[in-house]
Amino acid sequence: MLKKVEGIIVSSINYGETSKIINILTKDGMIGAIAKGAKNIKSPLRSFTINLTYGSFYIYYNDNKLSTLKSVDIILCEDTRNSSHLLSHFQIDNKKLMSYHKFNEKSRVENIKRLILEENKKIALVSDAGTPCISDPGRILVNSLSQEGIKIVPVPGACA
Repeated sequence: MLKKVEGIIVSSINYGETSKIINILTKDGMIGAIAKGAKNIKSPLRSFTINLTYGSFYIYYNDNKLSTLKSVDIILCEDTRNSSHLLSHFQIDNKKLMSYHKFNEKSRVENIKRLILEENKKIALVSDAGTPCISDPGRILVNSLSQEGIKIVPVPGACA
């Protein structure tokens, strides 16, 4: 759902190489959002993500993504540092984070399958930017899990 809001950016935190997590104070309260590409010099978002900037913002909102992350036991992260900032921002605490990136994805598959099949754990895979399995790690894991008959539910992001 795309929602237009007016507000003031009260804080911003760098997220990954090109994005920022911003807090917008609106008449209805505080909204946290990710401004994709906001650190890019050529991005029109760059000047709109400075603290105390007032403006109209279009926010893509879908509670399904947050509720998915809240409901799982383990979150596989391309970079646990970036993911922990994001989870903390949305007050998703006490989740076990496990690194899952292009350098360890082959070695992690069997352990992840065991966690799902034997320990009945619910697992989410998040990437720093983009959609897992397309431009980020995940293809090997998804292929292996689907061969075991494990249901895969994609939850694409706003820029996917």
